[in-house]
Amino acid sequence: MRVDSLPETKQDTILLEGMAEPITLNLFRTPQGFEPSFYTYYPVDFIPEVMRSDGSETVRFTANFGGIRTDEAFVELFTYPPGTTLQAAREQLEVAAEGWQRVPRSEQRYSWSEEEYASVEDGKIGRYMLGEHNGRFFHILTTYPAEMGDGFPPRAQIIFDQLRWLDDGSGLK
Repeated sequence: MRVDSLPETKQDTILLEGMAEPITLNLFRTPQGFEPSFYTYYPVDFIPEVMRSDGSETVRFTANFGGIRTDEAFVELFTYPPGTTLQAAREQLEVAAEGWQRVPRSEQRYSWSEEEYASVEDGKIGRYMLGEHNGRFFHILTTYPAEMGDGFPPRAQIIFDQLRWLDDGSGLK
């Protein structure tokens, strides 16, 4: 899939407090060597960052509403090292989500997720979702202060909806 032909910015609409609001989105591409590679569009009031360590790679989109960075409000896609099995990914996620509630399959938000954990504690809302793309496991973490409950979730959803894997052009599924 050719990412270089995609527009660097585009316009979309989100629902904020029941009202349609226009929003500008920026293109994000994973850097060379990031696997599985993808692109997505993210709201201009988020800051993307890439981190790498011990065979795993992470992309974090941190809220920057009104030019104020809020490190407690982010969408993070973490890739497990190559060769990680579903069982090993589940075990690692269970450790990462210690103290969070495992969401029953019938109550999971996303059909593509293998496991979900949720937390509403100390004024923060969070959710882990475990997924897989072509044999490579990843999890997505969203977390934000409850007072951002109207603005953060629709912006995070745009990142999910716009995500496309570079190897086959599919989205989260």
